[in-house]
Amino acid sequence: MPRQDFKPSTSTSSMLRKVIAAAFKGKGKRSMSKSELTYVLSFDFKWFSHDKSKQAVELAIKKGLLAEEGDSVRPAFDTSSVEIPIDFKPDVSRLNSS
Repeated sequence: MPRQDFKPSTSTSSMLRKVIAAAFKGKGKRSMSKSELTYVLSFDFKWFSHDKSKQAVELAIKKGLLAEEGDSVRPAFDTSSVEIPIDFKPDVSRLNSS
């Protein structure tokens, strides 16, 4: 029987936290431009298309997971507290439902 307490927005936020943490940890940076982050998600990690990467970045800003600082963004949370499973692959369909 499916769980009745499943909250898509919570799991989308959790997924985005992992996406953002993986990108910044992978690059060893504390901040980067939106375009660099989009590039990392679409070309380095190959998780999303370029358009979906832009959408993920904008959604992370909207949800308060990324803070904008001029032309740059930085995680609005401690990335070291986020565990990223070795086989982690974000669910692109969650971006459409948020």
